[in-house]
Amino acid sequence: MKKTISLLFSLAVTCSSMGQAITTSQPVVDLGQVEYSRPASGVFTLHNNSSRQITITDVDTGCGCAKANYPSSPVAPGHDFTVTVTYDARMMGHFYKLIEVFTDDTDKPLELALRGVVVEEVTEFIGNYPFTLGSLTADCNYMEFEDVRLGEMIHQKFHIYNPTQKPVQPTIMHLPDYLKAEISPSTVAPNHAAEVTITLDSRLIPDYGLAQTQIYLGAMPGEKVSRNKEMGVSAVLLPPLKEMTAAEKLMAPKIEITQTEVDLSKAAGKKKSATIDIQNTGRSRLDIQKLEMFTPGLQVHLNKTALEPGEVAHLKISSDPKHLKNLRTAPRVLMITNDPERPKIIINVKVK
Repeated sequence: MKKTISLLFSLAVTCSSMGQAITTSQPVVDLGQVEYSRPASGVFTLHNNSSRQITITDVDTGCGCAKANYPSSPVAPGHDFTVTVTYDARMMGHFYKLIEVFTDDTDKPLELALRGVVVEEVTEFIGNYPFTLGSLTADCNYMEFEDVRLGEMIHQKFHIYNPTQKPVQPTIMHLPDYLKAEISPSTVAPNHAAEVTITLDSRLIPDYGLAQTQIYLGAMPGEKVSRNKEMGVSAVLLPPLKEMTAAEKLMAPKIEITQTEVDLSKAAGKKKSATIDIQNTGRSRLDIQKLEMFTPGLQVHLNKTALEPGEVAHLKISSDPKHLKNLRTAPRVLMITNDPERPKIIINVKVK
């Protein structure tokens, strides 16, 4: 529900900004944790997108608990300016303040929002940040969304740390349509941490099976993408759960596999391999719908993908050691089937 509200607000801001003289790339500023009875400020960077100067006539914060500071002189065409909103936290818990910026250009205000959570004492993630992503550090550099059913919205979190001597405004770049990111707080002071929430919308993944992508962590908006800022994300999408009758269960296909742990570390030859037997012990045809690898350096060969009751197929898994260096995740093979009891099978491959 929270994600839906956030998405609707973002759409509303986009629509309301169309045709306005002032625009912003960050309509929501997240203050993160705010200590009770200690005012906290959020800074919005706005842009005069018109061909003439404009004047900010008012900034409405909705209540006396928030005060705004904005330019009193006209803003030249094409120039940036800031609006600072200070919130005096007098109530515990989450807050979401709607802010309206009025100009002499139009009667319709630009809508912004300030959010956060008021706490008795600010606490940050206590843990290690072993991974360097650009100028920031993080507690992970690879995220996995396992067993995602079509229609689900899944959230995962990781933490980042600012080891630099200046404040940063972290941003997640190159997100595919099915991923969204929220960072709290929006601005991270030197030697402080932030929490990143990645939300996966399974409805936007194009097909069942393995979806893999790379996202990038920037310290400031507008940074360029580079390899040293890269973070891997994978998801395994499965069909939605379906209620089955007793008769359907009785007639369903059933997969039996001789092993799901393969050790190629002691296999002979430069290209190491092993063979697994797969049998359909059910009463209808078994379909191997997907066969994918989580990492480079593995090859698979399956002699048949459709098995009638009683039939056996042979799956050969091979590895090339020179392509299995510097991996972020363990080598594995993913199999997607139409067996309602085992729609997903993971085969772990030991290579060293």
